[in-house]
Amino acid sequence: MSVLASLYSGISGIVSNGSALSVSGDNIANMNTTAFKSSNALFESNLTQRIGDVQIGLGSRLAATNTAFSVGSFANSTRNTDMAIEGEGFFAVQNPSGERLYTRAGAFSRNDQGLLVTTVGGFQLLGSRINEEGNIVGTPGAIDLTDFSSAPLASSSIRMNLNLDPMAALPGGVLDATSFSAAEASSNFSVPSTMYDSRGTPREVITYFRRTGDNEWQAATLTDAANLGAPVTAADGSTVVLKAWNVTFNSDGTLNTVAADNIGLVVWDDDTAGTGSPNEDAVLAGEILNGAIPWSGSDPLSFAEFSLDLGQAGGLGNATQYDLGSGSNAKFVGSNGRGVGELQSIDVTAAGRVRGIFSNGDSRDLYSIPIALFSNNEGLARIGSNLYQETASSGSALLGEAGSNGRGQVRAFALEQSNVDLASEFVKIIQYQRGFQASARTISAAADILQELVNLGR
Repeated sequence: MSVLASLYSGISGIVSNGSALSVSGDNIANMNTTAFKSSNALFESNLTQRIGDVQIGLGSRLAATNTAFSVGSFANSTRNTDMAIEGEGFFAVQNPSGERLYTRAGAFSRNDQGLLVTTVGGFQLLGSRINEEGNIVGTPGAIDLTDFSSAPLASSSIRMNLNLDPMAALPGGVLDATSFSAAEASSNFSVPSTMYDSRGTPREVITYFRRTGDNEWQAATLTDAANLGAPVTAADGSTVVLKAWNVTFNSDGTLNTVAADNIGLVVWDDDTAGTGSPNEDAVLAGEILNGAIPWSGSDPLSFAEFSLDLGQAGGLGNATQYDLGSGSNAKFVGSNGRGVGELQSIDVTAAGRVRGIFSNGDSRDLYSIPIALFSNNEGLARIGSNLYQETASSGSALLGEAGSNGRGQVRAFALEQSNVDLASEFVKIIQYQRGFQASARTISAAADILQELVNLGR
């Protein structure tokens, strides 16, 4: 019987070492698979045969494989939908039928329906919507990027970074705002800019600067009267002064003050509307506009009172008055308003928030990608395509924001590589091969002994 037992032991050694070789082969085959987690073969002894006080083993078997969930290294990517988890956790995805699965492979892309899905298999990445106040609302669902736009914002200020020439001539007379050409002729410098009404329609305005003395300037912002809705009209139908200011500089050329002042012009403010010539002393007659000047259009919308932002007095990067020998110039001009924006691209923050970048320069968080934690990662079931399924052994998934309660942060423009240690796998292959060969020799030796027994009977 002991000779037969050696056959069983040899066969079990061949089977167990062959199975372990398959485990290492799988690891090596997936060494370049995104976020693949290597497995380790665990052996155990078979039942022991007892003959009197003697115990004889009956070989070995492959008892289990355990998965090493250590974090792999990261490879940089150029795709804004590629991401990796720096630390513990899994991305939650779902198949078309709604079954929830989990993965660490963060290679995602937008499908033809505008959903973020896994590049392999097309499983939908789950995320929770974020409202315009920045709060997470609702339960995790498919990340749909098709229905987002950025609302327009009415301009309330014009920001200018400029230098006014202190040697500019002192124009005679007064600033003539009856037309753009008259204003140009009676000023030293002009800066065109674009402002937006509350519907997001761009409106062109021009701010004129007129030197009135040493370190003293006047500024007025004009727009075409056609831009404004009734009952705001100019007497000659040409221009309207929206706002005017006195601007002063310090003796060292730095900005001192910017003070609103009608500087002798008829200025449309946020209290009244009517008709009149902006170059004559006239009383404005008209109706109250509820504190706003409406832009023209089929449904005129409000345009709030705005300011001229030349920076802080004495601050760096603000309006100056230096003799640079090149006259006055504007380095930057812009307003704080914007038109309607379409979603152009996205990026992902370390907290797992999908931030939308819009065509009007606006950006805001759209979704929060939850990270799943399990009480026992090794209890997860591998189902292929870099996916795992929760089991009773793994426990239920606990979803939360990246970086919270032990969850890893999200690294954008990167993919996690496998954690396969190739050198270690080569060592294991040699060990399993030797175990296989030695077990085969055991069978061969037992067969020789049995053959001798057969020969004895001849």
